[in-house]
Amino acid sequence: MRYQCHCIIHATTVWIALRDFFSGVPGRDLPSELPPGLILGAVPLREDHRDALICKEKGIKLNNLPAGACIGTSSLRRSSQLRYYRKDFITSPVRGNVETRIRKLNEGRFDAIVLALAGLKRLNHEGRISQVLDPSICLPAVGQGALAIEIREEDKALLKLLQPLHDPPTAVAVTGERSFLAAMEGSCQVPIACNGSLTGSTLNLTGVVADLEGSTCIRQCLQGPQENAEKLGKQLADNIINAGGREVLEKIKYNEIK
Repeated sequence: MRYQCHCIIHATTVWIALRDFFSGVPGRDLPSELPPGLILGAVPLREDHRDALICKEKGIKLNNLPAGACIGTSSLRRSSQLRYYRKDFITSPVRGNVETRIRKLNEGRFDAIVLALAGLKRLNHEGRISQVLDPSICLPAVGQGALAIEIREEDKALLKLLQPLHDPPTAVAVTGERSFLAAMEGSCQVPIACNGSLTGSTLNLTGVVADLEGSTCIRQCLQGPQENAEKLGKQLADNIINAGGREVLEKIKYNEIK
């Protein structure tokens, strides 16, 4: 999918490609390095980066779910953090688009499902949300809620036209997050999360790595000048790796080999 997109945009009949930094689908996320000749023309204002809980029964919150509740999610990041938060939770994969996942919830296959809040808002499903999850419970994925406009590097006129759509704080935050992910050598197949925000000119980054069982969850925070976003992302990754993250990642890789 992503290679087709890169090839199409290189064609003279296509000017731009609107991409998700985080799609939640393996192979569709914007790669950390773009192919030669392509650049990010703009990064628009980010939608809400948090995750949202949708329960079968209205009015139920995460803490009110019964013991042994089954939560539908195909995200290892969400599954690990939720099981770390409550050891009794059972997580089970749920496939399909947003409407399909909500239908499966209504059919009683799960007690609740967790989806990206940004997608629910864009598809006008906010009325189904039971609770917006605090990042201290479930830290969002790298780039979640953010979009990227990809263009040809040679198209200077288009780059200039896109600048009113560009949101520098979002671009800085996502730069730090993607730097963290690259340094952790992560993907959607590994329970890794990172979220950045700006306070004035200071970038605040929080990163997480967890094991698949949700028994271990290592969380670190780092602050620094916004112009050092890429450096801060790499430093945060180093901090987490040295705090036990290396062992967590090695355990995951060992399980994949088995």
